[in-house]
Amino acid sequence: MGGDVGTIEREVGLVAEGEGRGPSGSVRQLPEGRSWTVAALVLAGLGLIMFPIGGLVGVVCGAIGRSRGDRRLGTIAIVAATSNLVGGFVITDRMLRMFRRSGPKSG
Repeated sequence: MGGDVGTIEREVGLVAEGEGRGPSGSVRQLPEGRSWTVAALVLAGLGLIMFPIGGLVGVVCGAIGRSRGDRRLGTIAIVAATSNLVGGFVITDRMLRMFRRSGPKSG
């Protein structure tokens, strides 16, 4: 077992994952809104592959995370969710076009 103090503390369980030591030696906490921004990124991905409304909810979660202090990742989550919201609608439209009839049915 070797390394700096922060690595050793994480290995023995004194500091939770995602926390670390700052330059002054104090334990650095994650922003309060980090869970919201992670949820926003997950929903943004789901909005692209499954349902576009997930992208909309992702934008809202990203905005909540950004307002609670996670500015950088919150902004990334908002941009990703917005682009995946639009992309989800484009993909859904293309998939629905495959099932439309191309002309009048003769019969």
